[in-house]
Amino acid sequence: MPENIKEEYNLLRYGAGAVVLEENIIKLTGKDTLDFIHRVSTNDVKGLMPGAKIRTLFLNDKGRFVDRTIFLYITDFFWLVGQNDPDKKLLSWINKYIITEDIITEDLTNDYKVITITGQQSASYLSLIFGQEFTSLDDKNLIVTQTSGFDTVLFRCVEKGQTFYKVIVKSNQYNQFVEYLNANKSVFDFGFVSDEAFKYYCILHGLPGRNEITLEFNPHEVGLTDEISFTKGCYIGQEVIARLDTYDKVQKKLIGVKIEANMPEKSYDIYNSGEFAGIITSGINVDGEFYGLAVVKKKYLDDNPLYISYEGKEVEIAVRNFD
Repeated sequence: MPENIKEEYNLLRYGAGAVVLEENIIKLTGKDTLDFIHRVSTNDVKGLMPGAKIRTLFLNDKGRFVDRTIFLYITDFFWLVGQNDPDKKLLSWINKYIITEDIITEDLTNDYKVITITGQQSASYLSLIFGQEFTSLDDKNLIVTQTSGFDTVLFRCVEKGQTFYKVIVKSNQYNQFVEYLNANKSVFDFGFVSDEAFKYYCILHGLPGRNEITLEFNPHEVGLTDEISFTKGCYIGQEVIARLDTYDKVQKKLIGVKIEANMPEKSYDIYNSGEFAGIITSGINVDGEFYGLAVVKKKYLDDNPLYISYEGKEVEIAVRNFD
């Protein structure tokens, strides 16, 4: 097993690294589901057929995030796989907008585990696990399968050049399924990593997470406009998002930062020549250095250095390219 974050990171990049994150699952059933999700979320889902999946965002009327989801058309029902959401904000938001539609919602979060697997060996490893069915997988479909007695849903996502495979398994089968994965890794460098290692991976690759997908930001600011259809027409928040796009009014940008200091892993206000410039949203210490994601006003990125105030001193921030 990996002994530190950098070893775990190498597993995620060069092997087949797996992590179990707290992801919510909402089941939707009813003849109006597809039309409803098409009307209220950002992507064009109306033409989806059974066995398909797509990323789609849920925004408020100001164009800020409610949640980022993967919409799965299983058979005669649908799943929304979203971020960790202990307060059930997305479920409440959806139920608020269901008025006369024939839709039933159900929270399945406790009934399933979502395993995310990535790395250069992940496709070959999963081909060994799932066999011939795995070869039919692409970026738009999903596979509902039974593997050695385990009921699973398998699909693939590509984000900012990184490929992730997600396996959803029933919670009551999870422990046995993990034993099966470990027992059948063959020659592959497969293993589970910590949440911290995956956080480090996401920060280095510029992948926004729960600290960036919040009511503080919109999809333009964190680089998720590819999960929006700009041709399908209305959705909640559409007017704001379209105006930002049409008139080039996006003032903030997600960037990577690095500070040569071992600092508390929290958010920090960023300054430029005494003026507030943005905020560090996510951070992690690795080998005495602080790596983070930050949302910064674009006008401050090209001139004087950025810095934070820490322990009464101005600490300079280096802007880093994503891996």
